[in-house]
Parts: sequence; structure tokens; C-alpha cells
Amino acid sequence: MAWRFSLVLAVVVAVLAGHGLPPTAAQSAPPAAPYVAKSPAPVLTEAGYPADIFFDDFTSPTLDPGWFFIRQDARFWRTGPPDDVLQIVPQEGDIYGAGATARNLILREAPANWEARTRLSFAPQLPTQQAGLILYQSDDTYLKLVRITLPPQFPGQSSQRVVMLYQVNGETKAVDGKDVPNTTLFLRLRRVADRVDGWWSSDGMSWRPVATMLDVVIARNAVGFFAVNGNDNPGLGPPATFDWFRLYNVTSLGYDSFGVGAPSVIRESTGYTMWFTGLGDNPPQSLQTIGYATSPDGIEWTKPFTLPVLAGEPLPNRDHGVSDPTVLKEGPLYQLWYSGYQLVSGRRQGDIYYATSLDGVNWTRRNQTRDGVVLPVLSAGAPESWDDLEVRPGRVVRDGSTLVMYYVGFSQRGRVGIGRATSPDGLTWTKQPGPVIPNASGVRGLVKVGSSYQIWYTRAGRVLWASSSDGITWSPGVVVLEPGPPTAWDSERVGDPWVILDGGVLKLWYSGGSLSRIGFAQGTGGTLTRLFLGLASLNQALTEGGATLTVR
Repeated sequence: MAWRFSLVLAVVVAVLAGHGLPPTAAQSAPPAAPYVAKSPAPVLTEAGYPADIFFDDFTSPTLDPGWFFIRQDARFWRTGPPDDVLQIVPQEGDIYGAGATARNLILREAPANWEARTRLSFAPQLPTQQAGLILYQSDDTYLKLVRITLPPQFPGQSSQRVVMLYQVNGETKAVDGKDVPNTTLFLRLRRVADRVDGWWSSDGMSWRPVATMLDVVIARNAVGFFAVNGNDNPGLGPPATFDWFRLYNVTSLGYDSFGVGAPSVIRESTGYTMWFTGLGDNPPQSLQTIGYATSPDGIEWTKPFTLPVLAGEPLPNRDHGVSDPTVLKEGPLYQLWYSGYQLVSGRRQGDIYYATSLDGVNWTRRNQTRDGVVLPVLSAGAPESWDDLEVRPGRVVRDGSTLVMYYVGFSQRGRVGIGRATSPDGLTWTKQPGPVIPNASGVRGLVKVGSSYQIWYTRAGRVLWASSSDGITWSPGVVVLEPGPPTAWDSERVGDPWVILDGGVLKLWYSGGSLSRIGFAQGTGGTLTRLFLGLASLNQALTEGGATLTVR
């Protein structure tokens, strides 16, 4: 496999170095690249958190000694090979109501303030079949976050739901839930003092709240797994499979303590500057903001500010949340295009906005009305068009006297693609009809050398590369960066690639993993190195060294 990646990388770098590339050569490039060797686990987590307190990938046939059971039945749980998971087969019984009979609750002690995450595969069919995370004090006092089948309570409600329930002394104090079609999903449960929050996600990156419960009086912090078939379902239920478990000590919360991603990087005389999407935890920080970091080498990063450099605006503005920054510096002027969005019935709807700055930190929103309302510079399309739900900026470059933007468009019907627009001034944009690359997103890598365009984008959790002679018709995409191995920090996905050519070296920053972090890759045609960027704590430059794959 090494020769395949060598050819792909050599083709890309040769073009960027100005050696030229016939379109037929780009189209004949091999279809995939191998995994890159990495350290087995990251040493850093997202901003606001220390390293994981505990991580279990269930590769051993025996559980870590810190786990303990409530009513163990060894016949109906297993861990380790051949698939390296923890699997619980639900049995008849429950913990809800009178007479707790649930078996194989698998728990471990957590600190005072903590967060637990897991990836669950479970396909319940019968009412009250359920599996998920549980905070347990006793059979009468607990809080659970579970994937469950329930009879619909009102018209239009699905029977497939994620539910969070809090019970004290046998009495239900609070219950809430959300419809969810997924049989494989991520669960996230956090306790800070007497508040507990629960989320679910289909990809481990974009989290949706299930419920927030206050005044929680559970005295013991025993957290872990729970799977039952229900009191009314004899026999066994479908197996609940947990891929891994991560436990954190929640010590501080900030504008980006939920995660960082979608990097935008420029090379300056003193080093590198990055703008990135940050996601906090508590209103109004539950919406995304834009953060700022600097680095002498593009690998070790420092965040000099405790607040974002750009945050959302209240009504009557529509950019309540801001994300996906793309920065272009021309002379002394920094230009920023960003996604400004609002949540409508829990669904994100947004357009592209524009701001300028002389220092990259203090930004002035442009395109404002006399009343100070900020207007988008590129809006979602008309109803039934391919981008009628939302548009997000990808990359903006100057091509002569014209600015060219590649952006991601989302439709009401669930389609996604990459669009192209042009502008003379950064404010007034004209869209190219239709997507130029369908079924793709995360287009943040674009370099133009001579008459050749090179693009990097995201599809199915991988980074692809393509070339074009006109920026409209592209060669078939070639995978150049894949997720890491199962235990790596970026094993779930890689995407949002931001690419520059710096001194003849191709440098790429990307979003990765279920924990929403930023990674780094570089190549000169001979080697590719991936590193974990230390954006984990304020005023701290930390890095995880990645192994080097020599390409022959």
C-alpha cells in the first residue's frame, strides 16, 4: 500500500511545486491511501479538559479491575476479541418501578465532576428494550441516558428515542427524550455539581441535547453501562455493543470546552495564525464561536485569549452561532467569511457572512443595514434548490481580480455538496449553478498554481484530493487521509482539511475524532507525518508526536 500513497502524494506535491499535471494523470491516480502509524492514544483532549481520567477500548477478554457489577450474570456479557467491544445481552427485567431485576449493570467510580462518553450499537424493537449510560446510587435512585423503544405519546412522535430519566427513592423526578433513527450512536453524560446534561450524536462531532436535569441529589458517582429487555419482554433482547468508554474530570468550562474544529491557518512573518470553530457548554456558549491561536511552527499552538474573537449576535440578527471561519489576508487586511446560523426547531439554518480586521483579533462585521442588522453575503438557495437549507464557507482564494469561494451547501432533503461562487469585492457573490462536487463537504483545502486548481475536501469521514483546469470540472476524488486505527484519537473520522504550500512542503490541518480535535499532516513526497495539535488548554503549547510513515 505504501507505493499507492507515494504516487498520490507525489502527484499532489509535484503540481503544487509548479511541475504541472495533465488531467489524465490526476484521473488515473490510485483510489486510496493507507492508514498512518500513530501513537495508540492521544495525550490531550479538547479545550477545558485534562487528559482522560480513564479510557477503555475493550481489547482485553477481561474487564479493567476498576469496573464492578450489579447482579452479574456472566452468561450474557463479554468483552475483548474478536471485535474488541463490550457486549451486554439484555435479559428480561428492568430497574424502573417496583422490584429491580436488571442484571449486568457494569459501573466504575467517577470524580465529583465528570463526563462519560461511549459509542453504542443497539437496535431495540419491543417497548422498553433499552441500553445506554447510567449514573447509579441504588436501584431506587439513579439517572439513565438510554436508547429505547417506547410507544409514541403523541401524533408524529417516533417510537425510537433517546431518553434521559431521573429517579429518587423510586419516584420519577424528571424524564425527557428525543426521536432518533440511529441504531449506532454516541452518548454523552456529564455531571457538574447538582446538574446533569445528556447528549446524543450520530457522528461523535455534532451533539444534540437530550435533557438537562437540575438539583440532582444522587450522592454516589458510579457511572457505567445498562441494558435490559424490559419487564414485559420474556427472553433475551438484541445485544447492546459498546465500542469504548471515556471518562473525564471536568475542571473548567470555556467557549471551546466542547471541542475545536474547522481550522483556518495562514503563514505570517512571525509564524502561523489559526482561527477555528469552538463549541462551549452552557448558554449562550452552547452555540459555536470562533477562536484564535498562534504557533511558531504550525504544530505547537497557544491560545492567548479566554474568550472567542467572534461570537454570535442576538435578534434581530440571524447569526446567533458562528463557525467555519475562512480567512484571507491581503496586505494588512484580514478578511473573514464565516457561517452564521440559528437553530429552528433544533435544526441548523445558516448563511455566509463577512467581517474584516487589521489585527486578526478585533473584527468588524460588514454588510450591515442602517439599523445595524448584519446581512449575509451569500445566502442559502431558493426552495427546492440543492442548497436551500444552509451554506457554509469552505475556502476563499484570489484568482486575478476575482475572489473565488468554494462552499458547502445543504438541502432540506438531506443532500450535501460543494458549490462555487465568485466575487469582485468579497461582499457580492455570484453562485455557479449546481454543486461542482456532489455528495461532499468540508472543503477547506484549495491551492491554485498556474492554471491548475487543487482541492481537498471531506467525504464519508475521509479527506479526498482532486484537480481541475477550470475550478469547475474536477477529477475523481482520491482518498489521501484516512481515520487512524481503532485506538487513535482520530479513529472515527477526519475532515475539514485546510491546506497550504509552505516552502515546498504541503501542510494540512484537519478536524478529527469523536472528541472534535485538530490534527496536522505534512508531506514532501517522501514522508507523511501526522501530529495532534495541542489546543487543549489556555496559554499552553502541547503536542502529541505522531509516527512517521516512510513512503517508498
